[in-house]
Amino acid sequence: MSSLRDEDKLPALFVANKKVDPRTRTRTVPMRILHLSMPRTGTASMEAALKILGSGPVCHGFNMWMHVQDVNMWGELMRTIFSSNPSSEPSYGWKEFDNLLGDYELVSDFPPLAFAPEPIAAYPEAKVILVE
Repeated sequence: MSSLRDEDKLPALFVANKKVDPRTRTRTVPMRILHLSMPRTGTASMEAALKILGSGPVCHGFNMWMHVQDVNMWGELMRTIFSSNPSSEPSYGWKEFDNLLGDYELVSDFPPLAFAPEPIAAYPEAKVILVE
């Protein structure tokens, strides 16, 4: 049996802000690009290209595993927006997206693509990329 701790074997999964409650975060950089294409349509390649051109940091489905504390809030957001009882839905807007996406200039892939109208409304100054 290995004497290495999980943190030593997989340091990327144990980033410093991992335990930060997303509801306490605020926007730290402007949202510049909303890449709202479906997975498997080149989202990772587009992310890499945009990073080369100077965009970043990026919220991509891959880094969802880096911030597992966000999963509950994304789930709550999905239940709220896609509820079958719209009269009981609380409002979700820029504040909630800033809680989840405040450290990112660019979003790509899932889960943000599930909410295309909401991020577009929350960040009207951001450019939108959609690959069909």
